[in-house]
Amino acid sequence: MEVLQAQEDRCPWKDESLKVGLSSLYLSDTKNSTPRTRAHGVVKGFLATDTRGGRTDHGVRVSDLQSGPRPSLHSLCLGVLALHLDELEEYGEYALPLLPSEAKLCLLAAARRRGELTNTALKLLVDSSMPVLDIHSTSLQVSSNTILCAARVMAPILKSVDITGCIVSPRFLSSLAEAAPLLQILRFGGFVAKDPEAISEAVLRILPMLEKTDAIVDSWEEALDEEELASDGGGGGGLRSSGRLMHLRCLTWPEMPYETKAICQSASPAVCINPSGEQVLARKLPSVFNPEVELDGEYLKKVAGHENWMKLGQEIVKSNTSNCVIHIADRFKMAYESQEKRLKKKDERLWRKATREVLSVSGGERAIWEWEDRF
Repeated sequence: MEVLQAQEDRCPWKDESLKVGLSSLYLSDTKNSTPRTRAHGVVKGFLATDTRGGRTDHGVRVSDLQSGPRPSLHSLCLGVLALHLDELEEYGEYALPLLPSEAKLCLLAAARRRGELTNTALKLLVDSSMPVLDIHSTSLQVSSNTILCAARVMAPILKSVDITGCIVSPRFLSSLAEAAPLLQILRFGGFVAKDPEAISEAVLRILPMLEKTDAIVDSWEEALDEEELASDGGGGGGLRSSGRLMHLRCLTWPEMPYETKAICQSASPAVCINPSGEQVLARKLPSVFNPEVELDGEYLKKVAGHENWMKLGQEIVKSNTSNCVIHIADRFKMAYESQEKRLKKKDERLWRKATREVLSVSGGERAIWEWEDRF
């Protein structure tokens, strides 16, 4: 414990829970045959760091973990753990339960930037005390089933989800709304949807839609009867809550069709649909409503060396989004199909209009149409 005392003298402890946790993780010999000791070898290596020599037992330079002012011991510890996520995955069942929820969220943020966020890592690091799930541009490593499982685990306080770049289906959106009913911020998109209309319908099903209020009654007895029916589930105005995200405040889907956006804005005025950075500033909305602000950015800043990982994460996002670029031939095909749908709907409207005009003018034609309908 002499090394631990030396580290404590150089950097004052600000978190008593971290002090107790690291003290329990410090073991005298990592060569013991128990998996618990091997799992905690990373933490022991950090405690044996000689900052004057500038190198840890694992060959990691301290200068790689810090930039600017010297980070705290808590930040350095998270930085070393983030560099050894593969070891944490191997012995996660022994080491990860000892970490607080905030530390796990910081490791998730670092793993996403480093391109190491896999199904296994997500399952091991999720916790029921995490309010944010940001897996932006990890569609090639994390499956939709794993995302739903993580959302169910984090459901008690999960408020923000960013699955941009991940393939989303209508069924997935409905399942996500059921798994995380307290969701306030939802971001998705960045992929070529096979059926945009089905995605639009799924979005309309999960939004807190306004419904028409009850009709005006003539007496208080009738009003009382209406309230009793509403309490029994037979009516009532307000918001529809069945399978919907009643706490949703911001929805970001860059590829949302114009018609769907108009319907969402009219039916759910309390939800910000695809807000831009300028709109967030002008309307004085929370900064997290800005799609350019990363949901887990504040947690990544608590990890030593986060500046380099932020740059690495931006490169990974660019490489993943470049794979989602629509080919020019597919663009022409989508434009042609969209034009065909619009022309077909227009022809149907014109045909119905012409039919109504004929029936309204000629009584004989109306009689013939009625006779044909009978047979």
